[in-house]
Order: sequence, then C-alpha cells, then structure tokens
Amino acid sequence: MLACLNQFSYATARGGVGWSMSDLYTSIATDAGSGSATLGEISTALLNLGLTVEAARSALTTVAQNVGSNPQQLAAINAELNYLNTYGATPPRNTWIMPVVIVGALVWLAAMSDKK
Repeated sequence: MLACLNQFSYATARGGVGWSMSDLYTSIATDAGSGSATLGEISTALLNLGLTVEAARSALTTVAQNVGSNPQQLAAINAELNYLNTYGATPPRNTWIMPVVIVGALVWLAAMSDKK
C-alpha cells in the first residue's frame, strides 16, 4: 500500500484534486492481489490518506464486492476488514513490553541483593 500512499499523498495535500475513488479502489485491489501487503498496511494507509474508519471500511467492502473470484485478493481484503473492525483507528498495543521490563527489574534487584 506504500505505492498507494506515494501516488495519492500529493493529491491529498492538494485537497484530493487529481484522483478519484475509482483510482483508490484499483490501487487497493492491486495491493491486495500482490501479496506484498502485511496485515493492517492497507487499512493504515487508508486512514493516513484521511479517510475515516467508516470510509475505509466502505472502500474495502466495495473492493471486496468487485474483485470477482480472485481468492488471494478477497482473503487479503477480508483480513484488512477484520483488522479495521478490530482496531479501528487504534493500532494494536505491544502488551508484552511492560511485563518483560518489570520481570527484568525484579531479577536484577534479586541478583544485586544476593551480592551483599
């Protein structure tokens, strides 16, 4: 979806002049079919383009209805819809960082107290 961002970011900065939703739909379908997009990349790119969560969901739904029988595109778009429905505008949090820091600090404190 980075190609989509590069293609549309200039037009978005000019108020959206120079591109249409049809162009955006084509770009989403192409990125979904290429297999190079990671989960959440297309949704995040749509949100970064200035679309609301509902507009991004609508764009993905429209593309999903029009990809035909290409299972790779349909699976990628459905995964993006699930990602968008789950996280919306909030990316997933890394919930493992704080427990690791706390456990590491406790181990370090226990090791330091044994030296005395």
